[in-house]
Amino acid sequence: MANSLRKKLKDKCRYKKYSALAPWVQSICNHLFWCAASCMGDADLLVARWESLRYHIVNIHQWGGPGLVTSCCHDVLTEDQVARKKWLTLDSPAHRVLEEIMMNRKFLEDIRRLSKFLHTGRLEVYHSLLNKYCPKRQDFDKKQMTGRTQLAVLDHNKHTIVDTQALSSSLEESSSDAVTFINPDGVRVVYSKHCSDWVIKPISELKSYPYLKDMIMEVLKRHKNQEKGEVKAEAKARNIAKKPKPSKEILLKRHISRLSKC
Repeated sequence: MANSLRKKLKDKCRYKKYSALAPWVQSICNHLFWCAASCMGDADLLVARWESLRYHIVNIHQWGGPGLVTSCCHDVLTEDQVARKKWLTLDSPAHRVLEEIMMNRKFLEDIRRLSKFLHTGRLEVYHSLLNKYCPKRQDFDKKQMTGRTQLAVLDHNKHTIVDTQALSSSLEESSSDAVTFINPDGVRVVYSKHCSDWVIKPISELKSYPYLKDMIMEVLKRHKNQEKGEVKAEAKARNIAKKPKPSKEILLKRHISRLSKC
């Protein structure tokens, strides 16, 4: 939803009469994220907080009406904070086009589905890790697939907690809009193509596998206790390629660059 909203806003900002909206694009997307995160599962509250944006963006932070939300949730802004913001003018072309986008009936219906605040980020990270333990180009039997999946789950669960701790030890939210960095060495500055700006990202701690030693010792113990006749070598995983792998020398000889002259 945020990506779709960002695209619509940036398309409008290409026009000169809507250019005043450009500095607010990222903040508007952040506001949508905050509305979903803070609505406590109440879709009506989510929509009400989302609609409050049309007042905040023109420097109106309290308004009347029978709605669920009649004022902004942030602290009272200081004179310096007000002076630094590039507020829109009420009923200006940029303000009207923003209202047109954010108050669209279909859009308001869609954002109500964000009230549970569920996203697939962690699941996608796990699937990426699972592909390293169970590469799709390899053919595994049930035992191999089960064992590799269990290793992926152990790896993911162990280091998901570590990454969360690394983030919390690197950043601390302050009462103001700013972010106080407890450990500047724990973060890095990177350019985000997604945001078209420089952003701060935490440096994840190096992975460690303390549980592997016990697992390996248990495997060796079980292997030693087995009788030699019962020990069977597992079949090597087959590659899904239909042809056997040729040598590098053969491939180099028959390689022809697309840029070379015939």
